[in-house]
Amino acid sequence: MLKYFMLMVLLAACASPEPVRLPSSTPYQRTWHEYVFNNYIEKNGLEKYFPDPEYMHAWQENGDFVLNNPLPPYKVQEKAFSCKVRKLYPTHPSQATKEYLYAVYAMYDHGKIPPSSYACLRKNPTGRFCVRAATAIMAVMSDTYEDECGNYYRGYWLVTYLKSDESMGTLFAKGRSAYEKPNAQFRGEFVEDGTHFLAPKEFMLFGDLVPGDVAKIRAEKARALRSGFRMNGKLFVK
Repeated sequence: MLKYFMLMVLLAACASPEPVRLPSSTPYQRTWHEYVFNNYIEKNGLEKYFPDPEYMHAWQENGDFVLNNPLPPYKVQEKAFSCKVRKLYPTHPSQATKEYLYAVYAMYDHGKIPPSSYACLRKNPTGRFCVRAATAIMAVMSDTYEDECGNYYRGYWLVTYLKSDESMGTLFAKGRSAYEKPNAQFRGEFVEDGTHFLAPKEFMLFGDLVPGDVAKIRAEKARALRSGFRMNGKLFVK
């Protein structure tokens, strides 16, 4: 009877749908929506990120960014920052290893938002009502970084902005930049620029590199050096 009982306990444990997480690991959330709202929005309130959030409609999935099957937060192999020098450097200057894991948008109710609100994009002729309002966007992004001690990480961060304020750099991977190509044949052509260091506190989570990262990092480093970049310590400069 005891053997039968132990067998049933073992089978029940094996059938558990989700892994048991250690107390020091990322708090269990099945989706990035849960992770963002439980770890950031709930603590700080939407007011920290958007003007007059009480006039927003419900958040909706934004299919423009997240195209593949992104890694959910509970599967991120969390990695502690482990270098005394608290600086992080992009592993290369390109956007090749950047990933979008979550993106949502929320429309403002232009019929209710005050015309004086920053989120009101156009008032009626009398200035008493808002006739066109902004769209709020949130996205979780990640990319690859190296610290001063030679450790590699995939860093995760939250981007929040109004669509009306979007610029070329809004959704750039942290630490990377670009400039408009001089005498370009086509308008809007841009060229990769150098990298700059970041503080670990600029990220919400660090994880191990994911499969394929190492090969991409090596290829992008080599390509950048062939194209005219040089290394200044761990920074890429032209």
